[in-house]
Amino acid sequence: MEVTDRHSVIIKCGSGLQPQNGIRIYTLIIRPITTYAAPAWAHCSQCDIHKLLVVQNKCLRQAVNAPRYIPIKYLHSELKQELLQDVFYQMAEQFYDWCLITALGDNDPEENPTKIASSV
Repeated sequence: MEVTDRHSVIIKCGSGLQPQNGIRIYTLIIRPITTYAAPAWAHCSQCDIHKLLVVQNKCLRQAVNAPRYIPIKYLHSELKQELLQDVFYQMAEQFYDWCLITALGDNDPEENPTKIASSV
């Protein structure tokens, strides 16, 4: 069973699902699964990221029972959902900023440049 099949089962289990509940399922269950290890995904090939975007789009369409002819951009804007690629880059930036801050500690880089060079 592929990942998309598992997601389909979660969303389709309530066939009379209201769109709000479908989006809640997506944001609470499916989105965390697809964004797990986002800093690593941010640097993958476009082909791999495209596969994840396809999964995201399928899940969003099923969550609100949207037909295929509705454009993806419209679907994302109406549901207020960012593209996974954008989320990956944001999460990676936050992660690497946190790593840099942790490595540097509370030291000001201008006050002690030798500490920074040895810790990085």
